[in-house]
Amino acid sequence: MNTAIEDPAVVAAARRWHAAQTEAMAPAERERRAEAMLAALRDATLLLPLLRDDDGAVAPGQRAVEGVQWLVVYSTEERLAGAEPQPAGMWAVRGAEVLDRCLAAAGPAVAGAVLDLGCPHVLFLPRLPGIVAPEAALTDTDLTGTGEVLQ
Repeated sequence: MNTAIEDPAVVAAARRWHAAQTEAMAPAERERRAEAMLAALRDATLLLPLLRDDDGAVAPGQRAVEGVQWLVVYSTEERLAGAEPQPAGMWAVRGAEVLDRCLAAAGPAVAGAVLDLGCPHVLFLPRLPGIVAPEAALTDTDLTGTGEVLQ
């Protein structure tokens, strides 16, 4: 299985994106690097832990970070095992499936996906247009009841 962190395109895109956050550069170049990293993540295989709730039901893993609920995914089995010591299982899923279908199914209480929670390079992917499919994006209705797609 070629996971995200083993995929040379993901590694290269992530390094370029990280450099864009710390180096002075034109906004257009910073945006181009972010888009390249997102495209590489969408094509990569990510690991979605399956966790057992208090009632014994198994569901894709979610974690609250500062009171906000996120769907958790990992780039390697080692990172998953370090953060989720006793998962009921895991799914190997393309990043696009996580960002589009899994988040749409998760409902409006989930703010987005978080890659490698608990690792130094954690990456939060909010449910905004351009990151997720339109049907997975949060709307104002989800948050305030007005019905507009958030930007």
